[in-house]
Amino acid sequence: MAVKTNKAPVVSSLNVRGWSSNALLTLPLLLAATASSTATARYVNVNNASPTPPYTSWATSAMDIQAAVNAAAAGDEIVVTNGVTLFAPHSTHVECRVPLV
Repeated sequence: MAVKTNKAPVVSSLNVRGWSSNALLTLPLLLAATASSTATARYVNVNNASPTPPYTSWATSAMDIQAAVNAAAAGDEIVVTNGVTLFAPHSTHVECRVPLV
């Protein structure tokens, strides 16, 4: 025999501007998983004798940070070797137009 109750199920949820708390917690995790699975590492080594785009290994690494940033897509990671590294030839900054790791 099944037992019937008049109690409504308790649902713990927070609604913020139309987003439930479950969506607020799930969305960042989903985005983080997506970004990390498609991210590419771009390498920078000022002493590399043969830089070759897209700079995805130390053997083909860029000689300055700006070149690696220019080759990067959203979510990519820029890895710079130890030592003194150039931002870009004749520059004191790096211009980045995509979100990077």
